[in-house]
Amino acid sequence: MQDAAYDPPAMGEGRGQRGSVRQLPGGRWEAVYREGGRGSRKRKKRFDTKRDAEAWLLDRLAEVDAVRKGTTSALILEREAGLTVATMIERYLEAHEADAPTLGKLAAHGRRIVDAFGDRLAASVEPHEWATWRKTLPPGYAFDVIRSGRQFYAQAVRNRWVRSNPLVEVVNPKPRRREVQVPTWEAVWSIVDEMDSRYAAAPIVLAGAGLRIEEFLALEKRDLFLESRVLQVRRVWSSGRLLELGPDGSKSEAQRRNVPLRQLVVDAFEGMRPRVDTAILFPAPRGGDWNRCRGCGCGFADRTPGCRTCNARVASRRYYSQRRKTSGEVPARGWKGGYLSSDKFLARIWTPAVEAAGVDYFPPKDLRHLYASEMLANGIPTLTVARRMGTSLQRIQETYGHLIDEETDVELAAMDGWDSARAVARKVARK
Repeated sequence: MQDAAYDPPAMGEGRGQRGSVRQLPGGRWEAVYREGGRGSRKRKKRFDTKRDAEAWLLDRLAEVDAVRKGTTSALILEREAGLTVATMIERYLEAHEADAPTLGKLAAHGRRIVDAFGDRLAASVEPHEWATWRKTLPPGYAFDVIRSGRQFYAQAVRNRWVRSNPLVEVVNPKPRRREVQVPTWEAVWSIVDEMDSRYAAAPIVLAGAGLRIEEFLALEKRDLFLESRVLQVRRVWSSGRLLELGPDGSKSEAQRRNVPLRQLVVDAFEGMRPRVDTAILFPAPRGGDWNRCRGCGCGFADRTPGCRTCNARVASRRYYSQRRKTSGEVPARGWKGGYLSSDKFLARIWTPAVEAAGVDYFPPKDLRHLYASEMLANGIPTLTVARRMGTSLQRIQETYGHLIDEETDVELAAMDGWDSARAVARKVARK
């Protein structure tokens, strides 16, 4: 059995033996080396002939020296050899820090990509293949999927798993935005007249405070200050999860804000029927307001012993109350009037009211457009509107550009009025 040490002078800056080739008892040859010198990880491989083992060892030692000198191409090539698109996306999702809804969207986009290229090596998929595949996606979905794909590849480039990001070369235009349809207050009042009395204030609050639907559903009594006419936006209820806003939360800090309340919204809040069994302003219907058993019609306190509905309600209420005490979990859609999901709000409360009102259907998120359009049309500065709505100046300009032109007219009229007043004052002073 032979053992030959390799330490080529041109490669040696480390101490001692760099690698060796030895013959195994079965007749095969094994090449062994350490990546970082003495004490580092040992790499080895077996070959049928001594010549193949020597060639492999010399190549590996040359790569080690190249990496030490700052050349990472060899290391990238080695990692590229086994990195599939599916593995790349899996590693990204394991390491990426974001809130649950965002991770869910990235995972959904990743599944689309894996279905098409999952078994392919990440470095082998060419830009023209991505561009061709993009055309098979729904027009409104392609932009988001390609944007997520760019994120996946960007991490792979940073970690030196691949050399470049092929999706950067793929043209990915934004989908054409739906034309903003601004509802009228007449339509809002028609919907209020037809809406469930427990939620009659909802359209007024959405239109008068410019809230997103997930912000509206997460409002609690501690967020409302009627005396000072301020509403605090501190959390959102999205995808069955309560997410805190702000620098220490999981969402954008811009969304965390205070919204001044016009008198119309204050009156709507004051006219709401109070709920003492929950801290949520617009909770799910089950709970304090439904004090009659659907099975026998008796009052909740005077439940009928033989009524299965009464007994089930009492048992369920006791169970969920005890579970919340022990686990500290947030009530969802349970007995204490938990958070109402946006899907059920739309299907059971909003849509029936809109249909009964006889107005053209529009989603509740369009009420934010009514809020913004009124603010801008009446000369409120764009920066103030962006702060009140918890968004960016760029988004305001993209969405309400035509109204910003009207704001400019109001601004010019105001400045012309100031100049005219000063001119009159100067004339009077001269006299």
